[in-house]
Amino acid sequence: MPYPIDHIHVKSQGPNASAGWFQDAFGFELIEAAVRSQGDRFIRMLDSNGLSFTVSGTRPGEELAAASVDVHWD
Repeated sequence: MPYPIDHIHVKSQGPNASAGWFQDAFGFELIEAAVRSQGDRFIRMLDSNGLSFTVSGTRPGEELAAASVDVHWD
């Protein structure tokens, strides 16, 4: 049974480089790139079908867990 995807959000130690890779690889259109009030870099893009894809960096004092291919929901 199909289900809708609202958005995809990737956390990265290097959000600019990661966002650039996804833009080059999948042709995402850059919508917004800013440092949010929480202190993290937040880059929002859209694919050709309107799916929102976000890459953000770490917030001050935040440490990312080791990379994993497991799906999770927070």
